[in-house]
Amino acid sequence: MNRRRRHAFICAKCHEGATASFATYVVHEPNPTDMGTRKSFPLLFFVFWMMAAIAVGTFAALFTAYVHVGFKRIFTGHLYVRIEEAFCQMEETG
Repeated sequence: MNRRRRHAFICAKCHEGATASFATYVVHEPNPTDMGTRKSFPLLFFVFWMMAAIAVGTFAALFTAYVHVGFKRIFTGHLYVRIEEAFCQMEETG
């Protein structure tokens, strides 16, 4: 019995009507972070790492921009002016 038919026979125990094409589907995919996945399932490996790099790059760029804007507001006094304005408005109203 060839490999696909053997798998189909095993799958048919739980999945009624399983054929050889049913057995070719990758149900238990490998862990995408393992280096062994690079050889056995290269598409999953590279897509996973590409998406991880895009996510990390996006968050790094946003964090850098937020830190830059924060330091700009602190060192130009823009933040202190707003705080003083808020305190002046509180004293006027109450």
